[in-house]
Amino acid sequence: MQVIFPGTFDPPTNGHLDLMRRATRMFARVVVVIAVHPQKSALFTAEERLAMVNALVADLPNTEVHVWNGLIVEFARRVGVTTLLRGVRAMSDFEYEFELSMMNKALYPAIETIFLPTDQKYFVLRSSGIKEVASLGGDINAMVPPVVADALAAKLGPGGGPAGARPDRRGPGGRPGRLLTSAPGAGCRQSPAQSLDICMRALLGCADFAAVEAAGQRTIRERCLAVADFVEAGGAAAHRIGK
Repeated sequence: MQVIFPGTFDPPTNGHLDLMRRATRMFARVVVVIAVHPQKSALFTAEERLAMVNALVADLPNTEVHVWNGLIVEFARRVGVTTLLRGVRAMSDFEYEFELSMMNKALYPAIETIFLPTDQKYFVLRSSGIKEVASLGGDINAMVPPVVADALAAKLGPGGGPAGARPDRRGPGGRPGRLLTSAPGAGCRQSPAQSLDICMRALLGCADFAAVEAAGQRTIRERCLAVADFVEAGGAAAHRIGK
């Protein structure tokens, strides 16, 4: 059986790599497709993403990587594969992916979509969030493979900015900066499922990651609240600015 694993991979994450590895154990041929959207801004060029993904799958059996700038169903027709693989993290992911699968089915009746739940270790990883953490000088080494961490450092600078300057996390006089609890706290409490990215940013900024990671088996709401409570209780903050 063959499968297509499409995505923008801007950049590829440990979650993406985990799905690719699991796919090679399930399918005889895994076709990773890097989607290029001309009207969508990306941090990395198609060529840069292709190089990164090729490096990640170099030791995976029966895996190939392509770049495509059209409908994924048209790519599927061209290569003769009728199964798509999509990773899902939460119900909000599933709702979006389910609608997308129905659209693909309408465009190409032969296509089928398989949803593979994300490993709980990578539950909070999103490419958009990782780029934001990296741009603010956060440590993303546990979130992406080394080749991607190096690419992000080269693109954004080692400290997050173009000049490599690390954001000042202390206020005037050396006092700790003011914690922006309105984002990780209030946002998560108002709508936990929709605010998962906000929760993630708080989680990734915690100094004691294990203290919050223990909440990994809980529901999305409980996990979000655990993150907010941890940050509000004084755990090292995700986003701090001077008063």
